[in-house]
Amino acid sequence: MPICIRDLIEGALNCVENVAEVKKGQDVLILADTTCDNDVIEAYAIASGIVGGNVSTLILDSDIAGASPNEINERGYFVALPKMAWHAMIASDVTLNISNFIEVHSLFGTGQSAYQLDSFMDLVTKHKTRLVRVQIATKEQLASDYAKFPEDLLQYIGIKAYEAVSNAAESTGTENAEVRVFDPLGTDLTFYGFGLITGWRVGGEKTKSTPWKDFGSYNVGLQPAYPSSNAEGRIVSNALHTGPIPPIAIDVKEGKGVSIEGGGAAGNKWRLDWEKKKNVTSEGRHFSDHSQPGINWLEECMYATHPKAFRLDGKYAYEGTLADHSWFTGSRRSGTLHFAFGGGINQEYTHRDLEIFKPTVRINEQPIITEGRLEVLDSIDVREEAKKYGDPDELLMEDWIPDM
Repeated sequence: MPICIRDLIEGALNCVENVAEVKKGQDVLILADTTCDNDVIEAYAIASGIVGGNVSTLILDSDIAGASPNEINERGYFVALPKMAWHAMIASDVTLNISNFIEVHSLFGTGQSAYQLDSFMDLVTKHKTRLVRVQIATKEQLASDYAKFPEDLLQYIGIKAYEAVSNAAESTGTENAEVRVFDPLGTDLTFYGFGLITGWRVGGEKTKSTPWKDFGSYNVGLQPAYPSSNAEGRIVSNALHTGPIPPIAIDVKEGKGVSIEGGGAAGNKWRLDWEKKKNVTSEGRHFSDHSQPGINWLEECMYATHPKAFRLDGKYAYEGTLADHSWFTGSRRSGTLHFAFGGGINQEYTHRDLEIFKPTVRINEQPIITEGRLEVLDSIDVREEAKKYGDPDELLMEDWIPDM
């Protein structure tokens, strides 16, 4: 049977009530673009109205509709928001961003300085706008258990995932812990010491002041360039966040990508950019303040914790290509991991992700992920918590198993 708008409302309400926490009388902006499904936009608007929000919708023109994975990566991730969108967000109490604009990489890229915002944090600190990055943006996903998953249980899983990292690193401290990642495609990488990119998720004042929440995305992010860039090994992947690519292999020495094999158009682009921007400095940038120039630093090792996240493997929305909305969410399934290389600041800031679908991750030899299965999902604590919401076997089982 076709998916109708009424099938989407329960998932949209989960976002509006439990993540965005929209209250009666608040001004809600649904920020979308021309890559978005109209029924999905309407479902989030209806849900916002059900809880009493004053709803406005703004649909931005996007030139990545129907683009290839590499084109989306190049033209969609570092795009300054139109001035009208900034003004609309500032005027709202809550913004539900369903668009590809202000995807997280663009938060630290371009755009905000042109509109009197010293940083993206100004949205919340100066204008009290709550931003929710809505990752669940296709009808198939919004009608599924991915969208309906109990938010409190998802947050609990995330907290336990962080505890697993802390416990594994306790004997050495995070600054000296050994992290090893390997997978069936040929990835085998080790680094010593890490910071937490997403530490704001686990409480404290930073959590209260963060300018955004996520719906459909919860990750544990390790910063392998902290306190030093020392990663050694090889990363092999067949996907960007934006879609599949021919297999790409990157050799890493002293925390830096030194060679690229394969990757098709994406691999060619990366090689050219690494050479072109080899003298770009990274002083003061977000992920890691590299002492040497270049944009080929390994700066992110992040894995997801949502057991019901999935991607749509077939053609979706636009003839002949995969749409970004349908693919990106595969990286949000529990146990999947992505690495990123980058560097630079402001207009020269570059950050590119590679997805790893069946990783094994160990910290000081303690298993964190085993062949794509997030270990904490099988812990006694998480299973007991899941019983509050239903059958733990059902709730903690991944609905989607990625093929190779």
